Amino acid sequence: AYLSFDTDLGNSPDNNYEYASITEDEMEIAFGSNDAGGQGVNPNSVNYFDDVFALTNQGTEPLSIWVELGGGLDDHLDVYPIAGNYGRDDSLVGESNAFSASWATGVGSTLRIGIMIDTTDVDSENEALEGSITVHAEALDS
Repeated sequence: AYLSFDTDLGNSPDNNYEYASITEDEMEIAFGSNDAGGQGVNPNSVNYFDDVFALTNQGTEPLSIWVELGGGLDDHLDVYPIAGNYGRDDSLVGESNAFSASWATGVGSTLRIGIMIDTTDVDSENEALEGSITVHAEALDS
């Protein structure tokens, strides 16, 4: 694959890869429980999880990367890059927010990804937020 997904970010300072798992054809992200005994995200709050997974450009050209949210997640989720001065205030959601810093999406470079979950408008403490995150990667014009 020209774009690889990784959930073991090694020594990253905010390694939350335990929430993501990769099978043969997809990655599942679940914040239901963790190794520390957590049981999901707090109700009526905004929760940030830095370094949930990473994207590595294994192709031969620099990339532009953005994500699309499905299943109603756009009301409760944001996906952001963890790179240099970029972070929680920099969304990757929507093509207009495509990220293409060559030092993070160039050939052989890795872009770490964080996820924000906003439950301030969720009606029930036990409501599950389900949907999809589609990653779009396009080669930049030379």
